[in-house]
Amino acid sequence: MAFTRNKTLAGAHAPYTSQKCSRCGKRGERKGKTFTCADPTCGLVLDSDLSAARNVGVAPSSPRRRVPVITRSPFSRKTAVTAPARTAMSNIGEVWNNGSSLNHHHLLNATHAARKSFQGGIMEACMVDLELSAITDEFSLEFDEVCEHLQDLDVGYVELRKVWVGNILEIDDRTVGDAKDILDDAGLKVASLAGPLLKVIPPSIASKPLEPTNYSKNWKYNYSLFNRALELASTFKTRYIRCFGYNGSFNVPPVEQWDSFKVYQDWAEVVDRFASQAAEQGKMLICENEGGLNKHLHQMEFIGKRHCGPGFGLLYDTANVAIKDGESGILTESWLPKIAPCIQYVHAKGCQEKNLGGRTTCLVNGKKDICRWPRLVEYFSAMEPGDFIDPPPKPLFLSIETHMGKKNRWENSTASLKNLQALLKLC
Repeated sequence: MAFTRNKTLAGAHAPYTSQKCSRCGKRGERKGKTFTCADPTCGLVLDSDLSAARNVGVAPSSPRRRVPVITRSPFSRKTAVTAPARTAMSNIGEVWNNGSSLNHHHLLNATHAARKSFQGGIMEACMVDLELSAITDEFSLEFDEVCEHLQDLDVGYVELRKVWVGNILEIDDRTVGDAKDILDDAGLKVASLAGPLLKVIPPSIASKPLEPTNYSKNWKYNYSLFNRALELASTFKTRYIRCFGYNGSFNVPPVEQWDSFKVYQDWAEVVDRFASQAAEQGKMLICENEGGLNKHLHQMEFIGKRHCGPGFGLLYDTANVAIKDGESGILTESWLPKIAPCIQYVHAKGCQEKNLGGRTTCLVNGKKDICRWPRLVEYFSAMEPGDFIDPPPKPLFLSIETHMGKKNRWENSTASLKNLQALLKLC
């Protein structure tokens, strides 16, 4: 849904009487230099000092219905108003309607933040867009029920891994058609195809695979899925296709030796070829840090510098690194500027310091989650398109991958989703 301004607005003090509230999105009234929201539960009041800020509309929440639905989630950070300005405006409303909630110092800081945020034109957002997504089979294999549930939660995008019982790259055309109809009915778009591309034992390790249609063990069959991935990416109108840095148990030398490392040479050849073909069709491989060549931060950095560009980027999973490396696998302040420019997509889950053998839902137990989720979202929120290796993500997806097993997975994934929604609202 487009973000709109009042058509009569010509400047900071343009005369008009009705406009949208910058906090709740409902209608309000301006009298002279003062705007008052008509909703008593909101009660926002703003004076002329922030008239430019308050003349910008915000997207209302989607009604609880099947179709039609809004085309953007309210939990997207693609807005005409920058995140600090939205927070500042909200804080100002709290001060003026509840004098005890914030002191005068907070009010001055909030006002300054809002004014600064709108310098140079309030309708031009310069930060990268953040968008929420979710892997459907993390909730259930009943694809239609999950899509309806995600619609009810105001989620606008899904990531497709298993659709009913089959991997997205192996389901037949009829199943593809059924899935697309359900997505269209629910108003959902596809963020990524989470297939198993290159998640396979390397050719130099298993040169003659025995299982003809096993994508985990037969590299020839796995490679053959790439054309199907391109076809489905076009069908579902998505940019991103997941891939991996191989899989299996084999010794990986330091990255300084990779130019003479046969496994890396094989992978680099095929991934560069696939990335080139993907870029020709406006698609991009996103390589997840899970195993093989791509499971530690220094390996991610090496791969990012060598290969990121048109057709290839990194899919960063915070917990995958922390589970393997503990605290040394966390994106600290020193690691963020090294890895973040390469990232095109993020899997959202966390892990506990005392339970590194298992993955926990993103922020369900925030006190024990060592993955620094609030800081990561804050950092990504402040990045501009020019901070990324070209092309930048449009948008940068944060996709729920709960990974807590089959027991209570619907409840766990829903809790994870709501926690991430709440975090994005604060950005």
